[in-house]
This record gives sequence, structure tokens and C-alpha cells, in this order.
Amino acid sequence: MMKVFGLQTGRNDLLLILCIAVIFMVLLLLYMGMQKYRYRLECHRLREAAIHDNLTKGMNRIGFQKQLEKLLSRQPDITAALILLDVENFKLINDQYGMKAGDDLLKLIYEAIQQNLHPGEYAARGEADCFFFFCAPVTGS
Repeated sequence: MMKVFGLQTGRNDLLLILCIAVIFMVLLLLYMGMQKYRYRLECHRLREAAIHDNLTKGMNRIGFQKQLEKLLSRQPDITAALILLDVENFKLINDQYGMKAGDDLLKLIYEAIQQNLHPGEYAARGEADCFFFFCAPVTGS
């Protein structure tokens, strides 16, 4: 007989305590692994939300800037076009037809821009009714 936590225990009792402790540790490790996995998923979701526009599901200004910085770090001497499209008097559309119609129009504009881009070109929605797009390298003429 041995004393564990001030109690008289036999060999079987010690094995039972050891098994319970091992099971507890395994469950604790599983729980910690699940929490780490959830944390990574949430971090990924937040990173994606930070660089994507909620309305168009495309890049936002921050995502566009990061993409442009990445491109310029690889090709610092690139010649290309960086275009800003600002839809004039867009507020009138929202006022006259409602916010949903305005949102639908913004999505259509973004889709039209996306459909006309070539490989290596990309677009993003900036603030409200403003769009950016980067066009492929421009040749000499």
C-alpha cells in the first residue's frame, strides 16, 4: 500500500489514477489542438477580410496595394498603367433608385472591369464608387 494525496491506495488504484491522468492529458492536448486550428482559421478569415471588398468579393484598396507592392518588388522597372475610375454623381443613383440598386451597379462595374482584364492585370474597389486597376506592361509605342 502507498499513500497518494494522503489516501491509502493499492497498486490497482495507482494504475487507475495514472490512466485517468493520461486520458485527461490526451483530452487536453486534443482540445488545445482544436483551439489552435480554430485560431488559424479565424486568422486566415480576418486576413482575407482585410484585403477583400465585402460587396464585390474582389480585392479592396489594401489588397490592391499589397499586390502592387509585391509586383514592384519583383519588377521595379516595370512600365504599366495604373488607372483610377471614379464614378461621378454615384450618390444620385443611390438617392433615386436605392442602396440595393447602387450596390448592384457597383458589382456590375467591377465584373465588367474584371472581364476585360488580361492575365497579370488586376482590379480592386477602393472607397465607395472608386475602382483601381493595373494594366499589363505597356510597350514602347
